[in-house]
Amino acid sequence: MTLPASPPISMVDLANETRHTIGGFGIPHDDVKRLLGLPRSHPGPISLMDCLGKTRPWWGLVPVKKVTLGSPVTTTWYTWLQADGGLADAVDPYFGNVPIIAIQSTISAAESGSILSFDGDPGFRNNIKAQLLNNDFSVVREVVYTFDSVGVYWRSAQLPGGDTSTCLFLSEGNQFVNLIKL
Repeated sequence: MTLPASPPISMVDLANETRHTIGGFGIPHDDVKRLLGLPRSHPGPISLMDCLGKTRPWWGLVPVKKVTLGSPVTTTWYTWLQADGGLADAVDPYFGNVPIIAIQSTISAAESGSILSFDGDPGFRNNIKAQLLNNDFSVVREVVYTFDSVGVYWRSAQLPGGDTSTCLFLSEGNQFVNLIKL
């Protein structure tokens, strides 16, 4: 869903777009700032008019684990799997309510990159921009995923020589992620 591009716009519209109930929700809420691409520390003011035409992408706080292979280590994965549970709502109307089952980055001397996997076909083939955010919701890294027709997943460019520029995750821990259809 997208917020109206021109007035009128209401708090109910904004609450629906950010997946909130109206009670206890207001314009300075962190999710409104995130919708607008503003840091949490943004002092305001923010008005409903600032929200015209905005669409909430998929976002979540995902617990990323580190997995290594080889001795000495030859490959490192930073991974969030829906099956491991976590803090992110993996099913979202933005992706047609098709669950995200994995977001992973692989780093090795041979090839590095990232993948985004769904439980089924979400019904689109758009590229997807993934943003890794810091605690203030400022973008730290961006990676673009392209649909891979071999499966129901999207993959970033795979780069040789340990180049991690197309890896979304470079460390473990709870991480804020936005996923945006392009």
